[in-house]
Amino acid sequence: MARIQPTRRDVAALAGVSPSTVTYVLNGARPISEATRLRVLGAIDELGYTPDYRAQALARRGLHSVGVAFQYRNSVLDAFDLEYVHGMRQVFEPLGASVVFPIIDDDEQAFRAFVQSCAVSSFILMDVGLNDSREAILRKENVPAVALGATGVEDGIPTVDADFIGQARLAIEHVANNGHKKILTVLRTVDGPGKASRERIDGCLWHGASKAAESLGVELQRIAIPEQVSSALGILERLKKDRGITAVISNNAPALEGLGILCESLGMRIPRDLSVVSLGVKVGYLERAFTEVYSPRDLLGRQAGKYLVEVVGGKQPTPRHQLIAAEIKERGTVAQM
Repeated sequence: MARIQPTRRDVAALAGVSPSTVTYVLNGARPISEATRLRVLGAIDELGYTPDYRAQALARRGLHSVGVAFQYRNSVLDAFDLEYVHGMRQVFEPLGASVVFPIIDDDEQAFRAFVQSCAVSSFILMDVGLNDSREAILRKENVPAVALGATGVEDGIPTVDADFIGQARLAIEHVANNGHKKILTVLRTVDGPGKASRERIDGCLWHGASKAAESLGVELQRIAIPEQVSSALGILERLKKDRGITAVISNNAPALEGLGILCESLGMRIPRDLSVVSLGVKVGYLERAFTEVYSPRDLLGRQAGKYLVEVVGGKQPTPRHQLIAAEIKERGTVAQM
């Protein structure tokens, strides 16, 4: 018959102290008299008690360190990622919490092992997908966490996300208010990792754009092309087929970059010959950048940080799933018709 392992409570009973005193003797978190310390150590030796350091680490979980967990395939932090992180640091650093970027293989087993190591006390999930397996692991391990992006789990961990519907609506309104009557929406063909999440985002953008176009009485067309600079050729082909299109809105950054370069090489002037608005991402070409409609990335990071502080404090953020409103940054690439 297997021997029942003694517990901290057993040690406390034998030593005539409280279970918390046993903990303080083991971790040194509070001063304990020498007589009491020796009684506790004697009880530990007599019972053969082995402290469960992982359980202790779990009990101490709080806002000591925050793991900002990107997917492993996103091996390089770009300027946009750093804007999110800047917002998080504005929340955590005044509280004495460190922000770390764990490098974890892109599989459930590796992520679970890292979480169970208690190397960080809480998490903000990045590169979030629908029904993200990392969320289920964090919930099972009872680790404080927030997702920057929608997981699609209504009763899951709190989330902060960009208002993609609002972004597209604001872009259409801006272009239409400048007199454009026919607008091309350029989205992405999506495949591979993150497909469901990217399809959700593009679906939200199209929904917002089409509803705004309908209410404003403008014609809206749509194409989806690969995220490649060369895909700009597909945009030009559509523009050649329909000379009435005077504006393009898109979240396909590589294709927009290629479009800016192609227009310049072909003698087309932006915005004189074509107005362009990027959605959710800053796109530069030939030392210029397109007018951008976006949800501020530093604000997204800051709000995710505030939500995590509430979760660690035992509170439920309200609303549980928050959208950050869209703003527009005019860079002179939308012409007045």
